[in-house]
Amino acid sequence: MSNTGYKAYTDLEQYYLDNGVATGVTKTNSVSDPDYVAPVLDLVYCPLPSATPSVTPTISVTPTSTPTVSVTPSVTPTVTPSVTVSISVTPSISVTPSVTPTISVTPSSTPSVSVTPSVTPSVTPSVSGGYAPAVTNVSAGVQSCVGGTCDDYLAWSITLDSPVTVDTNYTLQIDLYQYGVYAYTYYGGGTIQAGQSSNYSDPCTGGGAYIGCNYTFNSVCILYIDSPVNPSTYAC
Repeated sequence: MSNTGYKAYTDLEQYYLDNGVATGVTKTNSVSDPDYVAPVLDLVYCPLPSATPSVTPTISVTPTSTPTVSVTPSVTPTVTPSVTVSISVTPSISVTPSVTPTISVTPSSTPSVSVTPSVTPSVTPSVSGGYAPAVTNVSAGVQSCVGGTCDDYLAWSITLDSPVTVDTNYTLQIDLYQYGVYAYTYYGGGTIQAGQSSNYSDPCTGGGAYIGCNYTFNSVCILYIDSPVNPSTYAC
């Protein structure tokens, strides 16, 4: 057959990896074997043959002579690659057992200690007036602060039956109507200062909220207020 330029292996031989000595074990280089070595292109060891020269015979009138051309085919040498086998050795590990020494303990004498327990008195917080403040009134209203057209502002207020001891936050739910039809719900709020019992959100002094024109409020209730103030019957 003609030389294709590829170097192929017919047999595999086993070698030791550390010293390169052959073990004497050989096997066929089969495609189904995991150690199969595929042919590789090697034009140095397997050069391609040169083109077959064309021979033009010399023809004479008498007689006719047909030259015979002999072509010697090239032979692809068989090279047996070396196969290295890596041998893993699991070392033997010796474990030296640990020795727990014997400890001699000399008992110590525990002195008797007399402890006089301390008593922490319980403190019951006092509420000013003897009870938590309760809401006595909430209200909302629409007013004009500028006096022009379509300049309605929403104001609201809240009143308690006694002053609060700390700043107390609250939120009111106010239903707004326009031309007698429900429009939307506005949530307004503020802070009742410590020592006070009411809060008024005046839109003409920076409080309240601008809402436009032709609005009226239909209902107002307490959505949230800090403890311990009791929203009473004004809770939403």
